Amino acid sequence: MKFFARKGKYSAQPVPVPVPIVDPATQAVPFRVGDDVQVGSESFGRAQIDCCYRSSRSRWGQCGQGVAARQAGALYFDMVFHQPSGCLLEDAEVHLKFTSSSSVQLSEWFGPIHLKRELAHHTGSKTRQMQPQVNVGVGPASVGVGGVGTTTTTDTDETRRWELWARTVASPSTGLYDTLVWQWQGNPFKTDIMPRLPFKSGMVLYHNDTPFVVSLEIKGKLQGPTGSWVKSKATRFPREIVPVVSTEDLGTIAEKLHEQMLVANEENRA
Repeated sequence: MKFFARKGKYSAQPVPVPVPIVDPATQAVPFRVGDDVQVGSESFGRAQIDCCYRSSRSRWGQCGQGVAARQAGALYFDMVFHQPSGCLLEDAEVHLKFTSSSSVQLSEWFGPIHLKRELAHHTGSKTRQMQPQVNVGVGPASVGVGGVGTTTTTDTDETRRWELWARTVASPSTGLYDTLVWQWQGNPFKTDIMPRLPFKSGMVLYHNDTPFVVSLEIKGKLQGPTGSWVKSKATRFPREIVPVVSTEDLGTIAEKLHEQMLVANEENRA
């Protein structure tokens, strides 16, 4: 708020708040190359999932040799899964979709394909009660008489852990793989165990030197004291990514991407 002097008095005038400029064709919010920007975020009660595009780490170049070389990009994203104390983010799906007026498709290189925490043990017991019953009499006049029952208690030792999977999904209209899906499964025995750091992920995609749009959809289920509920939402302002034409060879990055992402997430798996 700024104040302006006027005849010995001060009058308050609001400072205009800048409004993001949205591309009317793609409805996408542009950003400067090199900026790390939020792609989308969703809350499930007090739980939250957030996704960030790491433009500063992304690389542009080519995959393939000679006439088979294609323009490509190695893109990196971070995901944060946060659940409040006493609640369980049972499962969640993060859909990252790439669309373009020309052509953009995901390659076979992405990672981590599967990430999991060390097993957590849960001990307990299950009780089973049996009571025999004998029918006395014939037909409708018969009467059921219960005998002496028995109760059996069995000790149980179960192991669970949180896990994260990644897979690509093809577009029904074009048949091209344009969506990367991360699927999260929580640990029902250890609701207080969550990743300490953002999940690091990466992928290699092919493009035709034209801008493309990345949009996010998040689905999830949170279990709390009052039960479970499901909620989903697509991000309101998709992000437009402008590729950089380059002759850098991305072959080594692509082939080692899964292993590199496993190493980058090592602290979350401990």
